[in-house]
Amino acid sequence: MNTLENIYYLNLIPSQYRLQPKFMKWLEAGIQKLQDSNSTAQEIISNFDLDTATGVQLDIIGKLIGRSRQLDFQPRADVSSVLDDDYYRLLLKAKIVWNQWKGTLPELYTAWQEIFPNGNLLILDNQDMSMDVIISGDFSVLEKDLIYNGLVVPKPEGVRINYIIIAQNADVPIFSYGYDNEFLGGYTTNWIKEETSLIFGYGEETQDISGYDTGSWL
Repeated sequence: MNTLENIYYLNLIPSQYRLQPKFMKWLEAGIQKLQDSNSTAQEIISNFDLDTATGVQLDIIGKLIGRSRQLDFQPRADVSSVLDDDYYRLLLKAKIVWNQWKGTLPELYTAWQEIFPNGNLLILDNQDMSMDVIISGDFSVLEKDLIYNGLVVPKPEGVRINYIIIAQNADVPIFSYGYDNEFLGGYTTNWIKEETSLIFGYGEETQDISGYDTGSWL
């Protein structure tokens, strides 16, 4: 509230009391306290908006929703295990999705696009209490570590998750049987190339292919 609003309320006073200066000052002081309280309440809302909150404000939000800034693992590339505000904000958004998720894939895909607009997500139910989470797109090393360590994609109780992050320069769709979408296709598509592994091959040592020591089957 502002001074103009003060005047609005003071103008509601009947004329026989408006010429009483002490009464008007007393009333104005009371109105100002209410206005100050309302302004403080509005600031609390804006200060704890997840998109704009910083520092301690984000830490308080994290306590409320159950996600700490301190990771319980050491990220790769000598990245600190204490998240900065930008990554912590991303993790908090993922946790909010986790807390509100009702277990359906459509709502998970929608939430994923809001958090990672430059990334694609595909979830395959293997019908054996496990599921494959296939991810492609533009992700930082720390974002991949958060995904691999189970802090982003909601995990149904008792279900094992197999994470597959496709190399950023890999072509999609991937070769598969019985699928035809942006991720998976038939014989005219490509074999999967995971970002974290080399492909096993005989007599080849390239940036993508290696032998028994480091190569892996697709």
